[in-house]
Amino acid sequence: MKPAIANTGRNPSSSRAVIARFAPGKIASLAKQNDTPGLVRSTLEQLVLENLDVGIVVSNSRGTITLVNAAAERLGLADPRGKPLKSAPDIWGELFDGSGRRVPGKQWPCMRALDGHTTVGLECRLVHPDGSARNILFGSCPIKEAGSQIDGSFSSLVDVTEQKWQEIRLREDAVLRERARLATDIHDTLMQGVNAVILQLEVLDGELLENLEQGRARLRRIVKMARENLDDARRSMWALSQEPRDEGDPAVTLAFLAQRLFAGVPVRLHLHLQECARLASQIRLALVRIGKEALTNALKHSGATTVRVRLVRGKKEVRLSVLDNGRGFAELALGQGGFGLFGLRARAEHLGGKVTVLSRPGRGTRVVATVPI
Repeated sequence: MKPAIANTGRNPSSSRAVIARFAPGKIASLAKQNDTPGLVRSTLEQLVLENLDVGIVVSNSRGTITLVNAAAERLGLADPRGKPLKSAPDIWGELFDGSGRRVPGKQWPCMRALDGHTTVGLECRLVHPDGSARNILFGSCPIKEAGSQIDGSFSSLVDVTEQKWQEIRLREDAVLRERARLATDIHDTLMQGVNAVILQLEVLDGELLENLEQGRARLRRIVKMARENLDDARRSMWALSQEPRDEGDPAVTLAFLAQRLFAGVPVRLHLHLQECARLASQIRLALVRIGKEALTNALKHSGATTVRVRLVRGKKEVRLSVLDNGRGFAELALGQGGFGLFGLRARAEHLGGKVTVLSRPGRGTRVVATVPI
C-alpha cells in the first residue's frame, strides 16, 4: 500500500538532518543487529510519515524496488514500485555525472549498492525525455543481513535544483557587479578622454587659418568618427554588463550581439528577429542571456560556417532558436567542467519555459528556448 504522507511544514534542512542519521554509515551499523530488515523498514516508515523532502528508494536482493516514498516518486516518470532497479533510467530519466557524462544504468549508485558499493552524496543530474531536468545528490548503500550477505539496497535522492539555481544567481550577481565596476572605469577613462578630444577639436575648428574650409571639413569628419567611437564605447559597456537597456528590445540587442561576436569571422549570419520590446523585463533579459550563450558556444566550439538566429513572438509564448551547421556532438553531455547547459535551462525553467538542445555529429546544433508570456 502506498504510504500516506502528511505535510508537516517542516524546514527541509531539518528533514535532511534526519536522513543523515540513516546515511550509509548508519545502515552499515544496522547490519550487525539481528533483525536488520525489520529495523530498516520500521525506520523508513517513520521517516516517510515525517514527510521527508528526501527521496527514499529500497530494493531487495534481487534488485526489485520494494519501497519508495513520495519525494522519490515526484522525481520520476512512472510508478517505481515492483520495478527492477535496472529500469531506473526508464523511471527517473537519464543520469549525468558532474562532468556531464552519461551514467549507464548498471553504474547507477543503487545498482552498485547491490554489489556492495557505497556512494555518498554524488552530485548528478536527472534529465527527462522532454528536456526538463533536476539536480540531485544521490546516495546508496547495501543493506546487509548477518555476515556479508546483501539483502538489498537503500538509496536517497536529494533535489538540490533550487540551490543550484541560487548558486548561479549569486555567481552572476558577483560577475555583474564586477562588470559594472569595469564599465565605470571605462566611463572615467576612455569616454571622458574621447569627449575631451572632441571638445578640443571643436575649439581648433575655429582656429585654423590655412585652407579653412578643407580643415573644417576634415575636423567635422574627425568629430563624427570620435562620436561614433563614443557610441561604441557605450555599447561595449552595456555588452560588458550584460544588462538590457531601458525598454530594450531583445531583437535589437541580439542582432547587435550576433554582429559583434561574428565580426571578422568567416561565418554567414542569418537573422530573423521579431520585435519583442513589450515583453516583461525578466523575459527580455533571459532571452538575451540565452541567446548570447548559445551564440558564444557556436562561435567557440562548433566550427560552423553558417549560424541562423530566429526570435518569434506568438500569442502565448516567445521562441528563440540558434542553429549552426558545425560539427555537432554525439551525446547531450551538459558541458565541460560542470553542468554547462544548466545555466541556459535554469533561466528558462525559472520563467516556466524550457531549453531544448538537438545535435548530431557533423549535422550541427540547434538550441531552442521557449518562454511563456
